[in-house]
Amino acid sequence: MKRYFEIFAALFLGTTMMFSCQQAEEPTMDQGTVPQTRAYGDTPVVAIYVETNDTNPLNAGDYMLSNGKPFAGIVELFASNIHKRTVNGVVEPTLFLTDKMTNLLENGGYQTYVKPLQDKGIKVLLTVLGDWQGIGVANMNDTQTTQFAKILAHAVEKYGLDGIGFDDEYANYSSTNSTSYSEIITKLHALMPADKLITVFDWGYTNTLNSEAKACIDYAYHGYFGSSFMTSGRM
Repeated sequence: MKRYFEIFAALFLGTTMMFSCQQAEEPTMDQGTVPQTRAYGDTPVVAIYVETNDTNPLNAGDYMLSNGKPFAGIVELFASNIHKRTVNGVVEPTLFLTDKMTNLLENGGYQTYVKPLQDKGIKVLLTVLGDWQGIGVANMNDTQTTQFAKILAHAVEKYGLDGIGFDDEYANYSSTNSTSYSEIITKLHALMPADKLITVFDWGYTNTLNSEAKACIDYAYHGYFGSSFMTSGRM
């Protein structure tokens, strides 16, 4: 049976959490000699997406530079999913965590899987991804963007994370609008402490992001290659 964890916003209370999870399988960590790599310098920042369904995120902290600093500057926990629920005929966005992600973040997971990376100077973010639900970052209305921004800000605070990463894939949109993505980012930025990060993988409807939203993005990862990327004007 698929185990899951959902977070949703209640209209009458702002943000409310709903849990439905079971005991999850403990991820395994490779043991052995910590690999050393050549010095990479302070920039660019190396970001690692960790597929949490089958990889322990602590592995990303094993790679150290010769100067004693971690190779990765950012670890993106990949991924949570955008789901929805209907309450009295009104569609509300929810945040879905798989059983493996639930295990990483709930029931002391922060101390086991997140804090050890942070103690090495690595920022740990939660990636948000579509999930064939017909809802995503590019098709929410104003009320829904407010709800979803509150959900994400609450998740960052609750789980001790360093921010949120957006990846606009697999939403299965029937329609989109030009304001949703920007509103989610700007509202989330306003709700989180100044030291929290927002990242965006350049895929999907990033072309709808306005200048205010772009100013709130700390790092963007391009998903396009070749000469056309350099002249596309995306991000």
